[in-house]
Amino acid sequence: MSTLNKSQVKSIMNKIEQLLKDNQESLGVKVEVQGCTYTEDSFKPKFNFMLPDAKPEMVKALEHYSDVYEKLDKNKVVKIGNYNFQLIGYKRKARTKPFVVCDVNTDKHYKMDRETTIKHFAI
Repeated sequence: MSTLNKSQVKSIMNKIEQLLKDNQESLGVKVEVQGCTYTEDSFKPKFNFMLPDAKPEMVKALEHYSDVYEKLDKNKVVKIGNYNFQLIGYKRKARTKPFVVCDVNTDKHYKMDRETTIKHFAI
């Protein structure tokens, strides 16, 4: 192997991810592989190690921002069209649609803007 390409890096990352997943119990942490950047001769993986009972970042952000905007009811299920949505997360870096909702019937996630979220989920 004289240079790295995308498929080689992906293959190596899959092996590393599997090794970490197989050993996360003995390490005492959950492991998330968040991506990788590479050049022709090196690559830089990004991992997130969390305690087993740690909440995902999007859920922690929702807990914080639900008080900042207005009180938002995270347990409320709202019917919009044919969907039944529940508020499940907040993505800090998203500019136009930072809230994440889940259709409780299909467990599919959708993005929602601030105004719509406050309109439907405000207490």
